Amino acid sequence: MKKSLIVAGLLLAGSSLLADDANKLFVGIGTNIGTGEQTASIAGISATADGDYDSIPITFGYITSDGDRFKISYQKINADYSSDKEEYTGFDFDYDWTIQSWKANKILPYIGVGVGFYKYDGSAEYLVGNEDLNGVALNLNAGILYQPVDNIDIELGYKFKHIKWQDIKLWSGYTLEQEDDIGSLYIGLNYKF
Repeated sequence: MKKSLIVAGLLLAGSSLLADDANKLFVGIGTNIGTGEQTASIAGISATADGDYDSIPITFGYITSDGDRFKISYQKINADYSSDKEEYTGFDFDYDWTIQSWKANKILPYIGVGVGFYKYDGSAEYLVGNEDLNGVALNLNAGILYQPVDNIDIELGYKFKHIKWQDIKLWSGYTLEQEDDIGSLYIGLNYKF
């Protein structure tokens, strides 16, 4: 229910933004490459695994009259731990504020925040009910946009993502809690309509 309300609110906000004819839509593709860790906890005892992460997000977005950006991205995150490989798929809903006062020679810095909704692909085979784990992400973004020509942006940034996976009740009565913290460099190309 809570997730549905968040998604509905974001979609409503996005649709009201589209009413302004002076603004632009854009599509983009890029790559995230980074590192992070997965933490699992049971009864106050935690274990972590370091990993390498990469993904290729596909983005649809909207640029406001102030130059800020609302983005919806789909991506599959590949997580490579020393003993295992995992995949997470999902959608991110991000809002990036551009810092117009720092704009210089076609370079525009930004900071952003967002939420994401993910599935832990392949986790169903280990769970009763045969459904993959769901996770909610908090996203923090910072970077620069470079505009070599009117309709093209090159984006370079740093992205932090914290994914909290749904808790798993174990037969012993304990609860398994899992989360991922991912820091990555992002480079992308956006085409503005």
